[in-house]
Amino acid sequence: MGLRVKKGFAGFISEDVEFINKQNSLLMRFISLFYPAFMTNLWTTIGNKIYYPNTERSPLAIKNYAIIKHELIHVKQFKKYGVSLYLFLYLLCPLPFLFSYFRWKFEREAYLHANIQTEEDIDKVVNLLNKYYLYPWPKKWMRAWFIEQFHRRENGGNS
Repeated sequence: MGLRVKKGFAGFISEDVEFINKQNSLLMRFISLFYPAFMTNLWTTIGNKIYYPNTERSPLAIKNYAIIKHELIHVKQFKKYGVSLYLFLYLLCPLPFLFSYFRWKFEREAYLHANIQTEEDIDKVVNLLNKYYLYPWPKKWMRAWFIEQFHRRENGGNS
């Protein structure tokens, strides 16, 4: 069992969620057999459970707020699509071939709204997506999409 947090906590938690150390999850430990960095570098959300790296001692620390905001967007996506459909689209649907459209769709929404505050953040996010995500879109395409959406948001448009 993890740390249960109610909607409204810290002024920005938008959903009831549970934070669980990946070390305490059999599923997370199984996944790490194929990708060891999964346990130490990446946060993961399934439904309303947010799994944090086993290297993280205080998941609700202020330094993690941008990550938590990102993961909360995934919680909302799970609510919208349902766990089964979301996981199918995210994990098993690498279409168009090798570009994983749905993984890109879900991640770009989370990164845009939670992790990109300045134009300089765009390159950090693109490099992170390129490093940690299987079959990412070409860096040039990702950067162009984020820049367009960032400027649209800055000018008061919807993204």
